Amino acid sequence: MGREALRRALWAFDGRAEKTPLAEKVLDRFAWDPSRVVGFAAKATSAQYAEFAPLVLECASVGDPLAETLVEEAAEAATHIITRMVDVGAPAVTLIGGLAKPLTPWLPAYVRRFICEPKSDPLHGAILMARQTFFGLESVQSVAS
Repeated sequence: MGREALRRALWAFDGRAEKTPLAEKVLDRFAWDPSRVVGFAAKATSAQYAEFAPLVLECASVGDPLAETLVEEAAEAATHIITRMVDVGAPAVTLIGGLAKPLTPWLPAYVRRFICEPKSDPLHGAILMARQTFFGLESVQSVAS
């Protein structure tokens, strides 16, 4: 969402998209200098892009059309992933990370019903999955007990 917020803020600067409050706030962070945005984007890490997510979510919560579009696109991408996981047999899906909680309300109801709270941290889950694969177990439950 952060990378797209920067891209679309540049579009707004160029007049190719509407200048919404989100676009203006993003441009404000770079003193309305597109070369600063491009310079940042050329070196930005995922974590640096992620710093824009709270701003996108905040703007979406008050009806900013650009922010709403970005959150809807993120929810759509998550929906595809969750749906695929369920299609291949996952009984439930746990969302982790900073966007998990604020993105959940944007997901369709039929997807939200598959979302559950984590039973442990992601590392523990990865270890259980590795054990299941390595030992050829039918269920991760066999290892967890």
